[in-house]
Amino acid sequence: MDQTTVCITTINRPTFLVDLINNAKKNNFFNYNIIIIGDYKSPKDNPEYIRKLVNKFKVDINYLTVKDQKKILKKYKLLNSILPYNWGGRKMLANFLSIKDKSKITIQLDDDNFILKNDFFGSHSIVGKKIKLPLYGNKNKWYNVYESLNVKENFKIYPRGFYQKYRFNNVKNFKDNKSIKIAACNGLVLNDPDIDAFTRLYWPISVKSVKKKYLPNFALKPNNWCTWNNQNTSTYDQVTKIYFTPASVGRNSDIWTSLVICKISSHLKETIAFGNPVVRQDRNLHDLHKDIIDESGCNLHNENFINLLRQIKLTNNNYFDCMNELIDKSNEILRYSENNSFKKFTFRYFLEYKIWLEELNNII
Repeated sequence: MDQTTVCITTINRPTFLVDLINNAKKNNFFNYNIIIIGDYKSPKDNPEYIRKLVNKFKVDINYLTVKDQKKILKKYKLLNSILPYNWGGRKMLANFLSIKDKSKITIQLDDDNFILKNDFFGSHSIVGKKIKLPLYGNKNKWYNVYESLNVKENFKIYPRGFYQKYRFNNVKNFKDNKSIKIAACNGLVLNDPDIDAFTRLYWPISVKSVKKKYLPNFALKPNNWCTWNNQNTSTYDQVTKIYFTPASVGRNSDIWTSLVICKISSHLKETIAFGNPVVRQDRNLHDLHKDIIDESGCNLHNENFINLLRQIKLTNNNYFDCMNELIDKSNEILRYSENNSFKKFTFRYFLEYKIWLEELNNII
């Protein structure tokens, strides 16, 4: 079994870990560790709670308080400059440590994701492997993976950040069954999946189940894209190295990064899988008006960003070099853009991304 690291950030008591640990035990999966990134708002007694879990279940869990993180980051000043506190994406530090420890598979999990009966670790172990599964796409090259969900009252929903141009289009999808290597696996979410804040504000969403024909997994046909987040999401080591969510562009930085991964994985003839493991999200309390504002930057520039990525021709044959190539070629195109707002916003995104890559050079 490949070494697997689960990366989490939390401002709550991580009680969901009990179900995760029991699921691993039930399915005889033991080659894993858990890294939890605390923050200023995290319960002060979380370290004690984790110690009790470790003693009870004999599992490798490393809970890092703010003090612990500051000590680690003294050695990584570049990384420290791009990881703000009180930010959900702070689990990027856990990803960094997973890379440093040479974990083969990294799973990002949110603290409001609750494990169900399916084999959590076994399902995520498809990343980095070539498997046969249904590949979906259409002439627009944008596929809505939420078509796989049974939504209350049959309301049509889209993943957060999905290209507005191709929403509610009556386009015919096609399916091929082929063997392909899996770059990332985004497990589906029941109850309250990830959608745009403006959709959530006006319509209560409830997902009851996944349509059987989409299980255990399905994937995007290469060059067909869909947005996906970083909860209940796994990547294999070469993809984990280039997975970063720059904080400066707001709440939808993971959405733009999902498009970057779609771009590079398609070039390398790999894909993004969806389906198992399915989890239930009992969503933490959010200020939806604040979320709308925080999502607006990427949403405003989404079409320009997509067009930018689509026009770039990659020539390298591995993820790390492709990521550097994509940044360099994007920045060259941006220099001549007359859209100053988009230029400034996207330069900032790629600047932080470049810092992440530079810091990785110190550990790989």
